[in-house]
Amino acid sequence: MAKSPIAKLADAVNWLESELKRLEEETRGKANELVRLGDLLSRELVNDIDIMVHQVLEDALKRVNAEEEKMEIEYKARIESEVALLEEKARANFDKAVAAVTAEVKKMLGGA
Repeated sequence: MAKSPIAKLADAVNWLESELKRLEEETRGKANELVRLGDLLSRELVNDIDIMVHQVLEDALKRVNAEEEKMEIEYKARIESEVALLEEKARANFDKAVAAVTAEVKKMLGGA
C-alpha cells in the first residue's frame, strides 16, 4: 500500500534528523582529531624550538670561549712584553745608577 504524503514527509524528517546526528558525530570526531593534531604539532614545534635554542646557545658559548682564549693569549703576550720592557729599562737605569755612583765615588776619592 502506498504511503501517504504525511508518512513520506515524516520518513524524510526522520532520515534528515538521523543524518544530521550522524554528521554532528562525524564533525565532533573530526574536531577532536584536529585538536589532537594541533596539540601534536605544537609539541613538535616546542621541541624543535628547544633544540634550536640549545644549538644556538652551544654555538654562542663556543664562540665566547674561543674569544676568551684568544684574548687571554693576547693579554699574556702583552704582559710579557711590558715586563720585558720594564726589566730592560730597569737594567738601563741600574747601569746608569752604578755609573753615576762609581763616578761620584771616584770624585770623592780624588781620582778621575
